[in-house]
Amino acid sequence: MLAGNSALVWKQVLGALAPLAWAALMTTVILKAIDATIGLRVKVEDEASGLDPSQHAESAYAATREYSVWVQEQEEAGRR
Repeated sequence: MLAGNSALVWKQVLGALAPLAWAALMTTVILKAIDATIGLRVKVEDEASGLDPSQHAESAYAATREYSVWVQEQEEAGRR
């Protein structure tokens, strides 16, 4: 800009912004296609109850009696 053609700067700005615009457009097209076919969100009921059981058929946290007993045993072993 100090001693050159300022028109080149605008070409560079356009060259930098064009891929951003293309990516935004393509992302929108892909998301709209997914939303029209299988949907972007899970069911409200699944979201309220937690996604692990509905999506993966398992629980992320071992909130079982066996786990509680194991934790209690580990704590008692640490006190000895």
